[in-house]
Amino acid sequence: MTASGSPDVVIVGAGIVGAACAAACVQAGMSVQVVARGICDGATAAGMGHLVVMDDSPAQFALTRSGVARWRELSEHLPASAEYERCGTLWLAADEQQLEIARQRCALYRAGGVRAELIDPM
Repeated sequence: MTASGSPDVVIVGAGIVGAACAAACVQAGMSVQVVARGICDGATAAGMGHLVVMDDSPAQFALTRSGVARWRELSEHLPASAEYERCGTLWLAADEQQLEIARQRCALYRAGGVRAELIDPM
């Protein structure tokens, strides 16, 4: 708390974004008060929770790659009730054109440090 007894920061919401903001503020040495109706019962509860690296732009690739990496680090400290499961994404190519796109994406992901595997058609 500050000298006036007030927190440095007040965060409204205790979902994934509010909790992440609170954690970052505390790590930066600020005092934090979180105001919420409940824990993870708003937008966070309504979300699918699928963590995936996406590649619509270089910025999106960098941001989502970083987010997935941070979740993997955090998952080691989560309680079992958090239901964190590591899984991958499977893309299927229906024709040669889509297969070529899959090859390009696989190369992009590998170059960006993301594990990717292309399974050749049978």
